[in-house]
Amino acid sequence: MNGEATTGPGIVGTPAELDYAPVDWALGYEHACAVCGYSLRGLAVNANCPECATPVQDSLRGKQMRHANPEYVRRLRSGARMITLGALLPIPVIFLAMMMMTALTLVGPVLGSALGLIPPIVGVVLIWSSFLFGWLRLTTREHRVASDSKAERVRARCRQLSVVIALAIPGSYVFAFSGGMMTLATLRMGGVQASGALTMISSVTVYVLITAQFWYAAKHVRHVCSRLPATGLPAYASVVFWFVAVSMGLSIIQSVTGFFVQRSVMAQLAQAAASPPPGQGAALPALPTIWMFITGILLFLLFLLNFAIYVMYIGLYARLWSHLSKQVARAASRG
Repeated sequence: MNGEATTGPGIVGTPAELDYAPVDWALGYEHACAVCGYSLRGLAVNANCPECATPVQDSLRGKQMRHANPEYVRRLRSGARMITLGALLPIPVIFLAMMMMTALTLVGPVLGSALGLIPPIVGVVLIWSSFLFGWLRLTTREHRVASDSKAERVRARCRQLSVVIALAIPGSYVFAFSGGMMTLATLRMGGVQASGALTMISSVTVYVLITAQFWYAAKHVRHVCSRLPATGLPAYASVVFWFVAVSMGLSIIQSVTGFFVQRSVMAQLAQAAASPPPGQGAALPALPTIWMFITGILLFLLFLLNFAIYVMYIGLYARLWSHLSKQVARAASRG
C-alpha cells in the first residue's frame, strides 16, 4: 500500500530531481522505507514513514556515512580509536617490562620480581578493555537499519562474539594455570596428560572463537568501510581478515601438535622412570623428529604471519579512525 500524498506544489518524478526539488513535493516513484520497507510513493520528501516514523529523507539519502546520525558516527570513531590504541599498547608494555627486568639487580630479586609484574598486568587489562569497549562502540546499532537486515544480523553477531571472547580469554588463562598446577601436583601420567589436554582444549576454543569473531568483524567492517568515501578500504579489510583466518588455523594446528609432542615426551619419561638402565637415572628423551620439525615450521610461519597481521591490523583501524574523524568534522561544520 502506498502512502497518501502530502499537499504540495509538485511531484518528484525521478531520484535525480531530489537535488533541486522542494522538500514539500511528493515522491512520484517507488522507494521503500530503509527501516520497515513501507512504500514511500506519494509521501512528501519532508514527511515521515506512516509505519515506523522514520523520516522519508533518511531513506532517500542512502547508506553513505555522511547522512548518518552524527552521534552514531562519533561512537564508531571512538571504537576504531580504542581498537587502534589497544593494538599499539603491547609496544610500550614490552618496553616497560624490559626496563623493570633491568631494575631487578638494583632493588633486589623479590621487590624487583613484584615490580616486573606491574607492566604486563596493567598492559593486559588495558588491552582487554580496549578490545571489549572498542568493539562495543564499533558495533553500535544504527536505529534506522531494519533489525532483520543482513548487515544488522552481522553487527549483532560480531558484538556478541566480542563479549564472549573478552570473557573466554581470561578463562583460558585460568585453565592453563589449572593445568600447570595439576602437572606440579601429581606425578601420575594420567594427571599430566589431562593437564596438557586441558590447556590444548582451552587454547583451541579461544582460537575458534577469535576466528568466528574476525569472520563477522570482517563483514561488519567492510560494511562500515563501504559507506565511507575511502577507495580501497573495504578490499584492504578483506585482505587483513583473510590473513587472520589463516593465522588462527595455523595456531589451532600448532596447539594440537604441541599437545602430542608433550604426550609423547611424557610417555617416554614414564617408561624410562619405570625401567631405567642399570646404575642410571631416567634420562630426558629426545623429541620425536617429525613433531619437532612440524612444530618449528609452524612457529616460524606464525611469527612471520602474525607480525604482518599486526602491522596491517593497526593500519586498517587507523585508516578507519581517520576517515570516521573526517565525517565527524564534516558533520560539525554543517551543524
